[in-house]
Amino acid sequence: MNTCLFKSGIFFFCGSMRLGLGLLFGKPQLRASGHQMLTNARCQVAIGDAQKVIQQCIKRQQNNLTSVSRS
Repeated sequence: MNTCLFKSGIFFFCGSMRLGLGLLFGKPQLRASGHQMLTNARCQVAIGDAQKVIQQCIKRQQNNLTSVSRS
């Protein structure tokens, strides 16, 4: 399982809970930390996507190197 997606799910769940509780009880600090956790969730998804692209590039380069060495 992709750890970045797992982390983003945790950040999203906890951030949503904090944001909701902050709105419910009128606590601006709780609401702000909820927004920060939701931002972290979006960043974790972006990091996961970037890792996939980098891994695909590495595989392509390895395939190119093996095809060149075979010829």
